[in-house]
Amino acid sequence: MNRLFEEEGTEKEFGFIIDYEGLLGELDSALSTYSAFDGYDAADLVGTVHDVREEIRKLPQLHEQLWGLFKPVRNKKDMEQFEQFLSDEAIRQDFYARLRAFSRCLHISLSSDKMLDVFDQQKIDALKRDWKQFTELKRSIQLRYQETVDVKEFEPKIQKLLDDHVVAMPAETIIELVNINDPGALQAVVEEQGVSQASKADRIASATRRVITEKMEEDPSFYRRFSELLEETIREYRAKRLSEKDYLQSVIDLASKIARKDRGQRVPEILKGNEDGQAFHGLLNGRLTFAGGTPLDEERTAQVALAIIEIVKQHHIVDVWSNEMAQNAMRNAIDDYFFDVLRDEMGITLTVETMDELEQKIMDLARARFPG
Repeated sequence: MNRLFEEEGTEKEFGFIIDYEGLLGELDSALSTYSAFDGYDAADLVGTVHDVREEIRKLPQLHEQLWGLFKPVRNKKDMEQFEQFLSDEAIRQDFYARLRAFSRCLHISLSSDKMLDVFDQQKIDALKRDWKQFTELKRSIQLRYQETVDVKEFEPKIQKLLDDHVVAMPAETIIELVNINDPGALQAVVEEQGVSQASKADRIASATRRVITEKMEEDPSFYRRFSELLEETIREYRAKRLSEKDYLQSVIDLASKIARKDRGQRVPEILKGNEDGQAFHGLLNGRLTFAGGTPLDEERTAQVALAIIEIVKQHHIVDVWSNEMAQNAMRNAIDDYFFDVLRDEMGITLTVETMDELEQKIMDLARARFPG
């Protein structure tokens, strides 16, 4: 029996039991009555024992399922087409699941000489080559789409079995996320050798998308605008209306503007250098209108934004965001400003629905920008 390895921080995925006496047929029932497993449901022990021959028989189906995902790819020898096909996150997750199942089964199968009873050496070599190809593809798309590498897979183990026949991949690949705030980091991606311009663009686009997602609550109007521009750029490239070169340049341009907080439009004078003011201004701009439908001009909207920030600060006490009463006091003060100043003094018309929507967005933005 292969015992557990109990060194702290280390775990074994599985071990092997050598059936010298043909006892495996009784092992499932024995496990269910073994005192060490008291407290476990019978379902918890399902799959504890694998018949190597059964695992070997599964290989062709799992291999076919892995390739079957890529049926829409026309040129099966063009890895660029594979990588572009995997741009959709749902498809990538499906790929990871299929590769994980195939890797596990191949690992178990290669641990036994019974595999040669089922497949000839040519077929085994083909399975190993495909595993290497798909593992390389996985690492490429994780880099391209800026994903975190999970090194707790079976690659480090299975590669030991492949060393004699296939050039093994490193046990761990560190994927450095592109820092779009660092012009040098962007330039390093551009100058990288042996990588297509489209792959470079996708890598920067993925890093940019991550920043937009992480920062969206801090300045919704700014990041939503650039999110739309980024997605439109990606669609234009996918539709072949942009060359790889233009796609890369467009993505770099967008990433650089986000890093500089370049709004691409004139900022009211009283908000220059005021990131908080610009964020609240972006939330309100175009939403405040007079009775005839004429929007409040940007300068006066900027003044409204600063007034609301002052209200938020006046009611921003310690642990305000975990204090319902304090939040209600802030919300009521904003309500009073809407009615007493915007409606009665300035003549701004706001429906109850619009006021409720704006109030909630203001509270959300205040929470993001003044979290203390």
